[in-house]
Amino acid sequence: MSSRIKGIIDAVSDLAADYSSRMANANDQGFDTGRVLYHHTEADNIEEFIPSSKGKLGAGVYTSPNPQYGERYVDQSSGSANVLPLFARGPLAKAADIDAASTASRNALLENGQPFSVQEWKSSTNEILKGKGFAGKEVGEEVSIFDPSNIRSVNAAFDPAKKGSSNLLASATGIGLLGALGSEDADASPSKGLFDSMGDTALESMSGVNRAVADGVNFLTSDQINAILNLSGSDKRIPDLYDIPGIEGGTQGNYMEPGLLRQIVRQGSEFLSPI
Repeated sequence: MSSRIKGIIDAVSDLAADYSSRMANANDQGFDTGRVLYHHTEADNIEEFIPSSKGKLGAGVYTSPNPQYGERYVDQSSGSANVLPLFARGPLAKAADIDAASTASRNALLENGQPFSVQEWKSSTNEILKGKGFAGKEVGEEVSIFDPSNIRSVNAAFDPAKKGSSNLLASATGIGLLGALGSEDADASPSKGLFDSMGDTALESMSGVNRAVADGVNFLTSDQINAILNLSGSDKRIPDLYDIPGIEGGTQGNYMEPGLLRQIVRQGSEFLSPI
């Protein structure tokens, strides 16, 4: 056997041993290595996820077991769109769990005698689910993870010393991971200055209002019907506003550079919605 062939075999053996070790560490830390979740993004050089402040399932890190599902959240013509394969850990609340928590949340909010928004309802529902030990929610092809420390890249080192970290961790080859979340505020767009113009701020605000309206209408209509269909065991799903061509473009935002200022503008404009 030539030294070159032996070198290749040794390298492959080392990679296989490294993979086995990483997967063993991942399983020990509670990550489900038997199920890959996917997230689409146009951002890069992000070391950890920042959960969206809101969304169809409330605040969280949005993923899907369908590798094509998240394509709706990115501009495929941008040249920077990519998909991140991920592992998650912890039990996920399904339709029956979510429905029970949603009912309990609504009743508790009504008892306060004060008006509340759809987002407050969702936030309260998520807190109830967290209290019951759920790490996230799964509805249809969407999986939202509450805490980013429960997500890792499939290429992460799964260092036991960092098992509670929200950092995605460096890949096995030492190359930094690419990406952030393609849902709401969690994504990071290419840098173009913190505050280039008032126009960017206005566009970000309009996107926030549009997003709040779309989320509110979906929650009160299609989300409720789809939840009932799930509870009945049906695999059917009625489309929501985001399935209509053009709606995504008017709600995504990301005109401003990621940071506190953009977060303030996004969240503030969402409260301007009449819903």
